[in-house]
Amino acid sequence: MNVGIVYPSWSSFGFYDVSVNESDVRVQKERPPCGVREIVGWLSDDVSSSVSAKALITRLEECELRGQPEYLGFGNAHHMAYAAGHLYLECEYSEESQVLMTLGQAISTLNDYVIFLQAGVRNKEVPPQPFMVEYLAEGEGSYRRFEALGGRLGFSVEEMKGMSRANRQENKRRVLVDKSRTSQE
Repeated sequence: MNVGIVYPSWSSFGFYDVSVNESDVRVQKERPPCGVREIVGWLSDDVSSSVSAKALITRLEECELRGQPEYLGFGNAHHMAYAAGHLYLECEYSEESQVLMTLGQAISTLNDYVIFLQAGVRNKEVPPQPFMVEYLAEGEGSYRRFEALGGRLGFSVEEMKGMSRANRQENKRRVLVDKSRTSQE
């Protein structure tokens, strides 16, 4: 198991930031592990809000109940996939930025992130509390382990057909709603 610390902070403009280093420049001597950097990037670039984090927790719990591998899609920069109680993250822009976490580790990280966001403390005298992240593997080895669990990255042909069918049905519904509104005017 790998462990790292995430240091959340608020900028002078009121925006949040999550970092793998403390804000004190003297502390930033070592380059944090790739896995911790990937998790921080995922939180700040793709999860970004407490609403999104809570929705993702719910979605991961639903994946566990279904018990089958599932590609969860991608956000601004990261692919997410589920298999056998594990979450796999992969950055679209950096080949070595890959992480495998247990579902418990992922949910714990998301819950800690929600706590930071909901605290909303922007007082420099009372900085946000750092939180620990745990993960099983990073880099190419994480994807090999994910594949061994039966995981895959990307939608299956059946999933693509289902999404296409659902999109067509939704488009038909919208056209009918638009036509009924137009005829009422």
